[in-house]
Amino acid sequence: MSAKATPFADNWAYLKTELGWLERLLLTAVAKRRQENREVNRIAQSPADRVTSHWWKGIITLNQPAFHDDCRVPAKIPGSAKQSYQQLLEARIQASQSQGIALGLPALCDRFGLSTAEKNLVLLALAPEVNQRYGKLYRYLQADSSSLSLPTVDLSLRLLCRNDLEWRRLRAKLAAPTSFVYRHLLAYQESAPLIESHLQLSPELVNYLLAETPQPQDLPDIVLPRSSAIAPPDTTSAEALTPWPRLELELNSNPDLDLEPRLVLPEALIQSLQGLAQQTALSLRLSGQITAPQGQIVLLSGPAGTGKTYAAKAIARSLNQPLITIDLAHLTAAEQTALLLDKILQTAPLILLRTAQHWLGRQTKDQTKNQALICHWLAQRRQVPGLTLFTTHFMQSVRPSCRRQLDGVLEFPLPDERQRSQLWQQILPESTQIEAEIDWSQVARLVLTGGEIQAIAQTALAYAQAADTPTLRLQHLQQAAALRGKTLRLKR
Repeated sequence: MSAKATPFADNWAYLKTELGWLERLLLTAVAKRRQENREVNRIAQSPADRVTSHWWKGIITLNQPAFHDDCRVPAKIPGSAKQSYQQLLEARIQASQSQGIALGLPALCDRFGLSTAEKNLVLLALAPEVNQRYGKLYRYLQADSSSLSLPTVDLSLRLLCRNDLEWRRLRAKLAAPTSFVYRHLLAYQESAPLIESHLQLSPELVNYLLAETPQPQDLPDIVLPRSSAIAPPDTTSAEALTPWPRLELELNSNPDLDLEPRLVLPEALIQSLQGLAQQTALSLRLSGQITAPQGQIVLLSGPAGTGKTYAAKAIARSLNQPLITIDLAHLTAAEQTALLLDKILQTAPLILLRTAQHWLGRQTKDQTKNQALICHWLAQRRQVPGLTLFTTHFMQSVRPSCRRQLDGVLEFPLPDERQRSQLWQQILPESTQIEAEIDWSQVARLVLTGGEIQAIAQTALAYAQAADTPTLRLQHLQQAAALRGKTLRLKR
């Protein structure tokens, strides 16, 4: 399909096509609005009649043809299907990208995984920056609800959503603090409903989208400072002058225990953990004040041994707060009920709940009884300054509906070869005598998690200390790996 499509000449040609579609959408809405106004003005006799027109129009027939209950959908003629506008547009975008033609908005959508509806929200906010007539159309369609040349959330939802389900889903995106559209599109008004808020892009993002040749490599500098998975909130209070606490990644809470490694994670994940610690610090600092942020609920997902629990401990120590850790897999249904009703647990500043699927996954018959309590408990946790962390080995084990209600999902990947080499270097005490023939670059090729590396190192050191000459040898590593079901085939 993309081979037959005509590529766009440049970014501006693409934008003209998108804005042409938007203008047709707006003019259709204007025509419908004028028709409705004529009908209402013909019947209404007072301002009260006009305000209640959405109700009485469903009762009074305004010279419309009669409809019958037996409304069958005409059968489709085979071979008559046509490509939709979005399909044709996507084909032209792919054809352009295959020829190296840079398109700003598609690159933004690819970078942040924006849906078609989210892309159209960006387009709605961008249009007034191109021509004033879009602002005039917005003001007309919004009547008395706005004097600005910017679309409101209410107008955007009415234009882009065809049914209640689409309306709820798109509104949820706009209300989610971790979503792109919330962080970079929504001009939120504290004292007004969400639907009265406006959509507005930053000048930097507008300049990128309107550039003759957008540079996708510039997107991180334009967007990432505000769009990380969990970022510290903006504040203009005196608290902003207090330095953010630095997240301590050294997890050795016992100074005598030399085998506890430091977290070795991708830089983006470390930055997200930093931001999470900073936001929690602000929440605890402003506890009891009107401006205090709500408590955060975040899911940590990744295989066993990738550092989820270590990260939670690091955050707790950086904040100098106790961490309550509970494994939901070890609790009966009755114990879970008692846990949900525990007042002390509801107000704890930091909680780590392991095996999240027992609360957030598909429910068994016994667990369904607690579902209302779980929802209430989570709502209570949001009202408490602090942090609630869930962990799971597989993100798919948590229901999508539950994931959408979380403030963030952080994925912990398996360490790569470079990170495994770093873990081996950190985990062994400097005083350890090591056989010179061991090739650590070969050792690092064995795919292991951080937890497995720690366990193998501890066992290997125990074997070495039990020997006559306490030197860590290759055979000690091989024996320790075998106990974990791993095989080290290395040259001496």
